[in-house]
Amino acid sequence: MSDGVTMDDSRLVRVMLVDDDALMRTLLARILNAQGVQVVAQASDGDEVTSGVLAHRPDVVLMDLRMARMNGIEATAQVRALANPPGVIALTSFDTESAILDAIAAGAAGFLEKDAAPEEIVEKVPMPLSLAKRIVDLLNRRNAGDAESISSDSS
Repeated sequence: MSDGVTMDDSRLVRVMLVDDDALMRTLLARILNAQGVQVVAQASDGDEVTSGVLAHRPDVVLMDLRMARMNGIEATAQVRALANPPGVIALTSFDTESAILDAIAAGAAGFLEKDAAPEEIVEKVPMPLSLAKRIVDLLNRRNAGDAESISSDSS
């Protein structure tokens, strides 16, 4: 058994980082690598993601939502349309419900705020069942027409 974060105890989780902020990519890579997560690729804009996914085959893509040439929502939809796509977790510094729901509608499995604690980032990379339940609950509220702020869900 490895010392890192694994998908099925046989290999490390492979992650691609996508953010137009080089410092954010560097910090995320250091946090993840220090916890045994294998960062296999990085991209600075959404238009680089599909080729990176095809070349490096990550298990998870951590995707910024706001980028210059192609935003993370469009890039998420492109990635999720691939055969055997990786999971996508949206990264945002704007915790607006509509941006997060748009990312989920495009195929993201969940989201992380950029100011999340390192432990929270590492915890969410393998996409635990609790994250899936949170997404389903959020979508159910949205469909019911009485969506509350996402920040109130984390209590």
